[in-house]
Amino acid sequence: MKEIKVDSFMKLCLSGKEGKKLRKIIEDNLMNNESIILDFSNINVFASPFFNLSLGYFVNKFGPDEYYKKIKVTNLSPVGQNTYNQVIENSIEYYNSENKEQFNEIIENSEN
Repeated sequence: MKEIKVDSFMKLCLSGKEGKKLRKIIEDNLMNNESIILDFSNINVFASPFFNLSLGYFVNKFGPDEYYKKIKVTNLSPVGQNTYNQVIENSIEYYNSENKEQFNEIIENSEN
């Protein structure tokens, strides 16, 4: 299992842009079939867009069971843990939704 110290790449975990940056780092490491530990030590500021575009993405790509096998998260602040938990719960709900295709269509149409 490879450990990634997130604070070596960013100091804040707020925006979708930061989330996409972490997603790329994760993808690069998962290509090698490694599971990873994301260490969020020294980061105290978090927002949902960051987690949606980084980790929520992988819940929807792999499914919850595979996500938890491949990605572990450590050392989140209480605010970070709460935000992370909410995003992961929402991602799992979306993944399991019978209306997933309808949600995708709504999302795609709202981006135009």
